[in-house]
Amino acid sequence: MSSLRHHVVPSDNPCAVNLVLLHGWGMNAQVWQILLPYLQADFKIMLIDGFTEDIADYLAVAPERAMWCGWSLGGLLALDIAIKFPERVQAVATIACNPCFVQREDWPHAMPMKDFQQFQQGLADNPPVTLKRFIALQCQGSTSQKQDTRFLQQQLATTSLPSTSLLQTGLALLAQDHRQQLAQLTLPICCLLGEKDVLVPATVGRDLTALNTRLQFSIIDEAAHAPFVSHPAVIAQHLKQFAQECL
Repeated sequence: MSSLRHHVVPSDNPCAVNLVLLHGWGMNAQVWQILLPYLQADFKIMLIDGFTEDIADYLAVAPERAMWCGWSLGGLLALDIAIKFPERVQAVATIACNPCFVQREDWPHAMPMKDFQQFQQGLADNPPVTLKRFIALQCQGSTSQKQDTRFLQQQLATTSLPSTSLLQTGLALLAQDHRQQLAQLTLPICCLLGEKDVLVPATVGRDLTALNTRLQFSIIDEAAHAPFVSHPAVIAQHLKQFAQECL
């Protein structure tokens, strides 16, 4: 039985586009709360809460056709769904997402392997402390760093923590190389990156367009790894413009 939960945020706009939002590693769908008011005029939103490796569970609750937007790990899931079930996906948007999250010799704009391994070890030793540290890193560099950190910590506290095994599974997915999937994608794709992101460097943008010439990317000034928290109006405008251009 799926551990996913879902919730629809309706729109008064009869022409609203179906939009599925997928949150990042260790978090929950409450992280989108600041962004939602900026989206409701243009999108009928489905929030999917939880994480599973089985993408059929996501499709079971999602609209028949939708634009999918994922944050960080959620972006990798959206990419996977778009590659395997393109008939269900109108377009893909990712926020602070790197298809190759951990550095390789040919992919320098990513998290150093040593840092990633420290996260894996921290998760094994003390999951709550590791998640708090991760939140701090997600907000580091943002113009509203303290406020963003407080918000994400509050949202994390709204539900019980994911199981350690589920968190480990999510990290394992982040450690995989998804560049080939990105290169193969023929659907419209938009990647939004934070200028100050210490987890997914904004410099990866040019690397992404080299993988897929259809891809468009934008860098959100003064934003870190959670730009939809610090700059919700800007993110909403990018998503609206992307939808208008490609749908």
